[in-house]
Amino acid sequence: MARYLIGLGSSHPAGLEYIQRACLLLDMSAFVQVKGVSALYPNPAMGGRTQFNFVNAAVAITTLLAADGLWFFLRSVEQKLGRVRLGKNGPRTIDLDVLWCVDGNVSTSYLVLPHPGLFERPFALNPAAEAARLAKWPFIFQAANIF
Repeated sequence: MARYLIGLGSSHPAGLEYIQRACLLLDMSAFVQVKGVSALYPNPAMGGRTQFNFVNAAVAITTLLAADGLWFFLRSVEQKLGRVRLGKNGPRTIDLDVLWCVDGNVSTSYLVLPHPGLFERPFALNPAAEAARLAKWPFIFQAANIF
């Protein structure tokens, strides 16, 4: 089973509900096993756009899916929750990103792991580190001198 950290974010006024629903869909899926869920982290919107503040979280999961299969599965969860893409760093009901593959790096045309910018974005790194710690995977960020 491969181990991944998934970032969740929403800038919708009901962002907490979207993140809860996304976690429920992940937990109910036959494709993944949830091993740890971070607390919610409120954050200002990125990129200077006028929009609601974000709420972020992270989930540690195991799955038999390869990284690209997981990426497509997460897109389907976003679609189930009504995600509409309005441009880079734009408002969103829900955003699910693969942040880290514990078992190795990945580089495709649509997915790079670790996620680019992860270590420069506290709104992604802090929940990811918490989810990893809850899953008892703290060694992940020790190697990057995060803890």
